[in-house]
Amino acid sequence: MEILEQLILNGFATKDFDLLDGKIKFSLKTLAGKEQMAIEKWMENINGTPMYVVHNFSLRMLAYGLLSYQDNKFEKKSPEEKLEFIENLDTTILDLMVNTQKKFYEEAKNTINPDELENLSETPSADSASN
Repeated sequence: MEILEQLILNGFATKDFDLLDGKIKFSLKTLAGKEQMAIEKWMENINGTPMYVVHNFSLRMLAYGLLSYQDNKFEKKSPEEKLEFIENLDTTILDLMVNTQKKFYEEAKNTINPDELENLSETPSADSASN
């Protein structure tokens, strides 16, 4: 199912990733507004250098979006449980996963053309219907 179709039917999209010639396999989902707000609320308490704050934000985003990594399934795990797992991965792998997630979210965002959405909400007038 395409990303746009998933967003409309499910309220979120998922995608499987197979990186480094199949050595790293993981699945991600887009976030709901409620999840994004939970991350932002959690970030209120993070202090430190700008890099530390960004790193924490990236890991939290990954924790909320991660569905699986290799043979580990996380659909029923809390973000905190996933974060604990993620924090033990090598930073090079984490960077690869965070960058992949960022590209996936951009891909999901770009499937929705704002002009097309405006047209969906417009009701044709009686004049245009008779033309």
